[in-house]
Amino acid sequence: MRGFILILTLVLSVLGSNAQLFTGRQSNSIVAGTQKVKLDEKTGFVEYFELSSSSLKSGTVLDGTVLKQKIGLPANYNLQIADEHADAQGEKHKKYQLYYNNIPVEGMGYSVHYKNGKAASANGKVIKTDASSATPTISDAQVITKAISLFNSTQFIWDNDPALYPEASLLYIPSDSQLTLCYKIDIYALQPLQREYVYIDALSGEVVKRISRIHHADY
Repeated sequence: MRGFILILTLVLSVLGSNAQLFTGRQSNSIVAGTQKVKLDEKTGFVEYFELSSSSLKSGTVLDGTVLKQKIGLPANYNLQIADEHADAQGEKHKKYQLYYNNIPVEGMGYSVHYKNGKAASANGKVIKTDASSATPTISDAQVITKAISLFNSTQFIWDNDPALYPEASLLYIPSDSQLTLCYKIDIYALQPLQREYVYIDALSGEVVKRISRIHHADY
């Protein structure tokens, strides 16, 4: 907690100068062992940092635990590895998903980029607000039924294959000031053709948003 308060104090002080990109001693005071740091202009959170030459030489490890410490995440947040791949040059890139109380926060996380086989930089987006609850008051079966009822369809993809019946994933939807605990359900209708992610509040049962997964191209 002391480290988080120190980082927050430094971030607020540099924000007062209306600057966003920091190098040298300034960057190192925000994130130890770096030569460049960029802060989100709205939140003041670290959205990018580049390790210093001395950190590169020492082979600094940037796993979820180290990332959490460097960007000042509170105790109830953590970063878990979600993906790893190599680019055309053979350099690794690792993606870490942000979790709050072991529940994923959609659209939030950090990526670590390697150079010459060593972690060299990282970028991403995080949130540090608290959530009112981590326990849903309605079941996944209830929200799936509700999500299906939103579609005026006569045929769904699982009608011929029960294995394709939708599941409800529990996650948080972030905003500037809060985390909303939601279920996310993938509904695939065939008649008429329609596919959407449906987000339903896990506490109130209200529909939070719907995102179409079918895109049409103009030629």
